[in-house]
Amino acid sequence: ETYRHCPHLMVREIDRVTVRGRSRPTTLYEVLLRSDHKKRETLPLFTEAITALNEEKRQIAFQLFAKLQKINPDDKVVRIHGDRLVSKLRRGINSKLDI
Repeated sequence: ETYRHCPHLMVREIDRVTVRGRSRPTTLYEVLLRSDHKKRETLPLFTEAITALNEEKRQIAFQLFAKLQKINPDDKVVRIHGDRLVSKLRRGINSKLDI
């Protein structure tokens, strides 16, 4: 809700979580500072990766996050999503994920 009241901010969706006591997921955003040049430059690719992840297209999401990690290895959110996808593969959630 707060994000809708701040249209002047550059943000990226970083995750969706279901908060205790609620039935619908809450979307979490990261505010991108002017100094976040690499994050700003890769925002379209990041958005594509998050969309693929939200649509459970894990193989596509993994490939996009791997590409993002090569561009900006210091991006913790990208690393977390990549690690989660690998973990899901190891647990057998998506056996089609090619690493």
